[in-house]
Amino acid sequence: MRKLAILVLSATLAALALVSSASADKPARAFLPASDFTISGSCSFDVAVQILVNKEYTITFSNGQFLVQGALKERLTNLSDPGKSIDLNVPGPGLFTTASDGTLTIDARGPWLFFFTDTLLYSTGHSTLVIAPDGAFTLTQQGGTSTDLCAVLA
Repeated sequence: MRKLAILVLSATLAALALVSSASADKPARAFLPASDFTISGSCSFDVAVQILVNKEYTITFSNGQFLVQGALKERLTNLSDPGKSIDLNVPGPGLFTTASDGTLTIDARGPWLFFFTDTLLYSTGHSTLVIAPDGAFTLTQQGGTSTDLCAVLA
């Protein structure tokens, strides 16, 4: 949970730092860089995430919300058995909203990769992730499907 909160907070701050100041009415658009990383603790093995295509960007609105969208393709590989991998298309989009109490809500639509302690999911459709300031979170899937990627990569 804590890793997810740190990851989401870091991504949020990085995205906001990349966006130049916008006027009250005009949204600002900026490229959202991504780099390879490793997921630990979601599966019984570590998973390498390799960025294959990244054309994602943020659109930041004057109310502080921002939208992440664009092409993002990743390859996930079981580091204990590198012959097992899967390529995913995870373009979103997702609308990030921070409440006055610091709660972050991500309204995720389309394909997304979610990872938490003991969970690695590929989700399609509509999901909502709510992360409280203390790191507690809930993920609710309103439609679509979710696939347990730990089972796929095992």
